[in-house]
Amino acid sequence: MLGGMVLGSVITLLATPKSGAEVRGQIKDLVNREARKVRDKYHEVEGKVEEAAAKK
Repeated sequence: MLGGMVLGSVITLLATPKSGAEVRGQIKDLVNREARKVRDKYHEVEGKVEEAAAKK
């Protein structure tokens, strides 16, 4: 689902009348934001797994 949202956003950016540098910058920002969300979720789940393992 996340991949579809990113892909849709990239397609929208590519379809807008902007300079190549501006579009590349926006795509880079979008990818960085989404990567940060994935990393944050990974660390959240990792902490929960470690916590659950420590209880056993």
